[in-house]
Amino acid sequence: VPDEIIGAEDVDVLNGAYKVNANTQVDWTSNKGAYIEYNVNRAVAETVEFRAYYHLSGETGRPLELKVNNVVVASSWAFPPNGYRLKANDGVTISLAAGVNTIRLTSVNGTGPRLDFFGLGGEGAVRRLFEPKAGSSALYQQLCA
Repeated sequence: VPDEIIGAEDVDVLNGAYKVNANTQVDWTSNKGAYIEYNVNRAVAETVEFRAYYHLSGETGRPLELKVNNVVVASSWAFPPNGYRLKANDGVTISLAAGVNTIRLTSVNGTGPRLDFFGLGGEGAVRRLFEPKAGSSALYQQLCA
C-alpha cells in the first residue's frame, strides 16, 4: 500500500496524451515521444518506491521511459498486458529532492497503458487511514491476531 497516491488526472503537462473516463485516467495518442509530467513537492529529500496502476488490453506490453528531474530512471519501464484489469506494475526506486520534482513518463513505442494513479512510498501511511486502530474492533482482532 503506497504512502501517497497521485491521481492520473492530476497531470501537470499533457503532450500527446489525453484524459479519459470522466477525466480520471490518462491515455496516449499513437505518437512515439508523447509524454506526461507531474510536479511533486517534497519538504525534504527522500528516496521512495514509485509504482503505476493501470489498465492494458492486448498481448503486447507498452513500456514508458521514466525520468525524474530530467534524469532517466528507467529507459523502458514495463507495463505488461493485464486483460484490462487494474494492476500495479513493478515499482522503481526514485530519488526526490527537497522542493518541486518533475516526474515525466514518455511513450517508447508510440503508445502507453491507460494510467489510473501512481503510488509513492510503501510504509503504509495510506493504509493506516483506513484500518481500525489495534484493539478497536472484533474484525481487527480476527484479521491481525
